Amino acid sequence: GQAPLDLVARYAIPLGKDPNAGLRRGHALALGALPSPQLRASLPAAVAALVQASRPEAVAELRDPETRRNAISALVELSQTAGLVATGSEGGLTTPLFLEIFEACLDAFGDYQTDNRGDVGSWVREAAMHAALPLLR
Repeated sequence: GQAPLDLVARYAIPLGKDPNAGLRRGHALALGALPSPQLRASLPAAVAALVQASRPEAVAELRDPETRRNAISALVELSQTAGLVATGSEGGLTTPLFLEIFEACLDAFGDYQTDNRGDVGSWVREAAMHAALPLLR
């Protein structure tokens, strides 16, 4: 038989390195929309990819506020789909993973990127505001 397709890797790898911003935006949203069985198979990889995508890119030409906004939104979706688990339990967000997600959202409050469209970092900050309440519930 064939090994099951690792959907997390399929979306996470291009999310981290593809030069096409539109593709990165879509891959961020796709990671957040994955169903629980696919997410749980590679939850740490999904969280790591989205946390990385939520941070400003090192190369200025690759900076894309929409990717960062989508990554923050996807982190909230992912955390609601996977759910928190008690220490030692199987199959959901562990405390360290949850803290990684929450810290990424807190970091997003400091996104003040501007370009010819104005304060594009505000899109990321707004996503972080919408993320804070569901993460704290």
